Amino acid sequence: MSGAPNRLPAPAGLLVDRDRPIGFRFEGRAYRGFAGDTIASALAANGVKVLSRSFKYHRPRGILTMAGQDANTLVQLEHEPNVLADRHPISEGLEVRAQNVAGSLKRDWGALLGLIGGFMPVGFYYRAFFRPRGIFEKFWEPIIRRSTGLGKVDLKAPRGYYDKAYGFCDVAVVGGGPAGLEAALTAARAGAKVLLIEENPVLGGSLSYARFDVTGAQKMPGYAHALSERDTWAVVAYIRALQASRTTIDSDQVPEDVRQDLLTQRDADAPTPPESNGGGP
Repeated sequence: MSGAPNRLPAPAGLLVDRDRPIGFRFEGRAYRGFAGDTIASALAANGVKVLSRSFKYHRPRGILTMAGQDANTLVQLEHEPNVLADRHPISEGLEVRAQNVAGSLKRDWGALLGLIGGFMPVGFYYRAFFRPRGIFEKFWEPIIRRSTGLGKVDLKAPRGYYDKAYGFCDVAVVGGGPAGLEAALTAARAGAKVLLIEENPVLGGSLSYARFDVTGAQKMPGYAHALSERDTWAVVAYIRALQASRTTIDSDQVPEDVRQDLLTQRDADAPTPPESNGGGP
């Protein structure tokens, strides 16, 4: 993509659709990414290195894990604070702002606190600001509270119940990587009701980490390719079909080639009846 200096060329980037460009804004500036990009991946492709500022000294912070495991990518959306940019997909017209900045992300005057960092050891605020009596509540507390909030909550934003969901199964498998998929399929083939839990939008785990050689073929011994959206659907369809029936896999929504692959796989995985020895137990 023109204007995205860090975008790796195909065949890298299996999870993005290069035929579907999407425009969004970060800190008031327009950027473009692809369908399947997260905010962080699209910004990284466009050469944006700083996404946020650190909590105390407002030091510049960028992408660290790209897996939602750190606070460096927390950003502000229109109605939602503290959004993980490396987990949230981009959408057309999305407005994204940095948070915990005094001024702007590029010129954050809060970084001046670093100049007096030697006078602000860990926990100093628990022992300071209390004299003269009553000054903390009236003067210091409002200042400190304004500087400690990472994002701004929209009190008029739609509300809902997002605490938990209820489900019942025979086997719950946490993680949709190679081991988790194999465990889920094995349990489903045995007739169990299976719940496969995966935090990522696609199944496959390490299978989705592209490893290409110069010819574009993936070097994954034992696996032909990473799980695409079609492959993910096929696995889910296979599990559901196994749970629904041990004899047929038939649906108008299943492409014929996928249905045949599933039938072949089901027949290959069918357990072999034990040989009879002709005698009693």
